[in-house]
Amino acid sequence: MKTDREYIELLEQYSKRHYSQEELQELLQWLDSESGEEAYNIYLGSRLEEACKAGSDYPDKLAQKILRRVKKQVGIKTTPSWKTVMWRSVAAVLLLLASSGAAYWILGDKSYQMEDEQVVLCVEKGNKAMVTLLDGSKVWLNSDSRLKYSKKDARDVTLEGEAYFEVAKDKKHRFKVHTPYASIQVYGTSFNVSAHSNDSLFSVSLIEGSIGLTMNNQSKEVRMRPNEVAYYDQKKSRFLVARKNMDGVGLWRSNELKLTDVDIPTLWSRMGCWYSMDFIIQNEPVKKHLYNVTIQTESVEEMLGLINQITPIEYVIKGKEVIINYK
Repeated sequence: MKTDREYIELLEQYSKRHYSQEELQELLQWLDSESGEEAYNIYLGSRLEEACKAGSDYPDKLAQKILRRVKKQVGIKTTPSWKTVMWRSVAAVLLLLASSGAAYWILGDKSYQMEDEQVVLCVEKGNKAMVTLLDGSKVWLNSDSRLKYSKKDARDVTLEGEAYFEVAKDKKHRFKVHTPYASIQVYGTSFNVSAHSNDSLFSVSLIEGSIGLTMNNQSKEVRMRPNEVAYYDQKKSRFLVARKNMDGVGLWRSNELKLTDVDIPTLWSRMGCWYSMDFIIQNEPVKKHLYNVTIQTESVEEMLGLINQITPIEYVIKGKEVIINYK
């Protein structure tokens, strides 16, 4: 069994010799492992600034050479994994943003831009992205979300939308997340934040570690423990922290959307992000409803049919718009 360093050396030899099929298969298995993924992230990050300064396209050539050899020698014809998609689409972005303090692993269409000393990553509706910051922290951005931070400090970020964080520990530099509703002080942890400014409900779910939550209109910090979720209902100005089973939190990262006890505006807002469509609600029923919905591979028509069985609706699909009328 090779060490991570030996696998990295194997990657670096791509231009010097021909891989055997056994070596390629072993290399792919390593890249698909948790250890291999982490080692590759660190290795690639260490090469970014060097490549950018030298004007080299090394990461791009590395990705393309390996993929061509895999296709030719191993004959893989299955749907590409997220790593393959990352290799194929992100190399140029890596070079451009090498000096900005982050490596971008892209799962779908995205846009990015520089605003003076700021880096902004925008994920369009219907897409997702994974961001590995150079401090080792990982951020998964859900559909219709935006992450912004200073090039000088990638541990102080601003989020609009939904994200799942796995924060690298650094006792000297706290990780902070700012949202339209609250600021979060991170003490080494994994947590999910849902902070769409057009949603009526803001939530933070803590999976592991500890965080301190300070609402924008308050000065007191609320310390959260694992398996707790904090809710803020903007319409009712109500804040609540409760215990919760975290099994479904962050499942959207694995192509599953799970909504629990969401109201009508939140349901259609999240479905709009998921399907990259605009849901227009022309009327709401007098009786309030809370929905529990899980979407995996269902089409928008299938989900509308299921929701119609719970609360009768009429709907018209016009391109990227869905007009909803409650009966």
